Amino acid sequence: MTTTPIRRLAAGTVTALLAAGLLAPAAIAVADELPVEDPTTMVLDGSAAEPAAEPTAEPGAEPASTGGEAAPIGSAETPTAEAAPSEQVSAQPSEQAAVTGRAAEPTASAAASASLAASVLLAPGEIRDITVPVADAQRYTVYALGDHIAGNVRTVGGQNYVLAAFGGYSANNIVPSSPETGDVVVSLQNTGTTARAVPYGFAFVRTGSPLSTFVSGVGTSNVSVDANVGRAGLTGQVRMVDIDGTSTTLPMAPIVAGSTSYRASFGSLVPGHYLFEVSFDIDGVTHQRVIVAHAAAPETTPPSVEYTTEPAASNASGWFRRTVTASLAASDAGAGVWRLFVGLNATPAAIYSPRTNVVITSEGVHTLSYYAEDYQNNVSSLVSRTIRIDLTAPTVTLDGLEEGQRIEQDAEVEISYDCTDALSGIADCRAPIASGELLDTSTPGTHTFTVVGLDRAGNDTRIERSYTVVGADTTAPEVRVEVPTEPESGWHTDAVTLRFFASDAESDIALIRWEYGTGSGVVIDSTTEATGELTLTETGRYTVLVWAEDAAGNASEPHQLEVWIDRHAPVIALNSPEHPNGILPNGHYAQHERVVVDFACTDRGSGIARCDATTPSGELLPTGTPGTHELRVVATDVAGNRTERVLSYTVDAAVTAASRDPRLAQTGAELVLPGIVLVAVLLAAGAMLLTTRRLGGR
Repeated sequence: MTTTPIRRLAAGTVTALLAAGLLAPAAIAVADELPVEDPTTMVLDGSAAEPAAEPTAEPGAEPASTGGEAAPIGSAETPTAEAAPSEQVSAQPSEQAAVTGRAAEPTASAAASASLAASVLLAPGEIRDITVPVADAQRYTVYALGDHIAGNVRTVGGQNYVLAAFGGYSANNIVPSSPETGDVVVSLQNTGTTARAVPYGFAFVRTGSPLSTFVSGVGTSNVSVDANVGRAGLTGQVRMVDIDGTSTTLPMAPIVAGSTSYRASFGSLVPGHYLFEVSFDIDGVTHQRVIVAHAAAPETTPPSVEYTTEPAASNASGWFRRTVTASLAASDAGAGVWRLFVGLNATPAAIYSPRTNVVITSEGVHTLSYYAEDYQNNVSSLVSRTIRIDLTAPTVTLDGLEEGQRIEQDAEVEISYDCTDALSGIADCRAPIASGELLDTSTPGTHTFTVVGLDRAGNDTRIERSYTVVGADTTAPEVRVEVPTEPESGWHTDAVTLRFFASDAESDIALIRWEYGTGSGVVIDSTTEATGELTLTETGRYTVLVWAEDAAGNASEPHQLEVWIDRHAPVIALNSPEHPNGILPNGHYAQHERVVVDFACTDRGSGIARCDATTPSGELLPTGTPGTHELRVVATDVAGNRTERVLSYTVDAAVTAASRDPRLAQTGAELVLPGIVLVAVLLAAGAMLLTTRRLGGR
């Protein structure tokens, strides 16, 4: 059938639609499983390189954006006075088990504003959903002031990101894989025991937005919010929201005349956390940011740094024997932690986060150095931690004894061994005897000598070697033969497997030997193991001899057994009526035709037990009844194998009564004699006519 272009186009369109419908859900499911990276975890191999650190910046400066993944607080849009911890924020929904109620916040208008800063009253356990439309969003920033606040953000693409608690506020900074347009849902929950107003802020960054912000004066009572938009002569403002929900709005003025940077200063703030919303109108589009910072009274107390490891501790000798993750968490009750300084086998470098992980994968002795600085430049003491890692087991050598070695009883065999370890050193090197002493060869039999080396980190190496002490053995070994159950006839009709087991109480088995005869000779085989196996597959009568020899040269008496196998069925030779030789061909016989049955049964294995037929050999084949008949011959041997042959033949009914004469039926004379008579009559008639013509002619 010819396919027109229109039909081909329609078929292609349907196929494309079906493929899109099948592949789109799979792509969405994969996107839902994307992990959130932790950019502040350092994986170090123990070299002298400095740990990765963000570029040095003034307190409150806006770090560069991280692309592609959901960024934790402290990277991307996080110009805070108290840099948020850098531990990974799981892309998981907030816990709902304790929820006592959920209410929907009115949807914000994306046309009027690209951000949202407000306050919501939450009862204990209550969850509130706030839906915010976004357009061309390449980053989301969410803050909620106060303790005992949980929540999560569900992006336009349906991915959930948990708000992490940082002491005084909860937050997350999210970078989707591509710009999004649609609805973002922010969920907030009061996990405390009293009702309270929760100030929160949400902002999304449009693609190509020129607005960047940072906070200066962090950790003091005089906090300023700065913005850079790359253009002079713009009008902007910043709104500050306190923990109780009250707000103050200030205009943002150029830092100097004609500057593209703007500033608003808030002086004499009460210590605590504050939420700031910065807004600028640029070419008819509102660009906004939200920031959290905290104010603090002047103080001189340095931060403290908590140090933990996984595994939690080294062993008693001060060594780890696996990869170590060192976790550092700085805290400061006053001005707040500005940055950590961390170095592994190197000078500490700045990390603008109060928390970080250092993963040490290489073995050796490492030095981890760290200290913290708060926003009023108070610095904690430099601390150095020694981390010892040994991943390699000791080296153990053993001389004077080989695996499987045979030793005469009471022979003198000197054993030497040694244990070494390049890192933590040897804690123990033990064996049944001290190195350089003689091996115990007093007891005949098979023994094992073991050397174990253990280093100070807990790694161990073990060497085990078996040896046999051969004594004055005069006792022959024993042999046991496992044979399949013998049939009642004595003949097996399938292959037979014989299994041999040899044992000796005083010395090891040296070999098991067996032999059996065939029509072409004697087969001899052996094994040096204590077990052996022989499989007989051919038809025949086997006499098998089996014996064993031990290590001292003692041989057991031959164990004799008979095995009879017949795997061949009998053979039936059908001589008559195998090939009919009557006048009628193809297995047809005339009614009452004499056909002598002739067959014979033979068997090459156990011999014929029965040879039966519907008509015995030597008797006449039944041909008295017209129609199709069968001659069935069945042969069975002593082992039970059976052969059956069936011959079909046809008896044709006689045409005339004369055909009933058995002799005619046998010779065919009933057809020849009438012809002879007819010929004789014709000849006589011809002779009479000839005589008459001659006589008349005279």
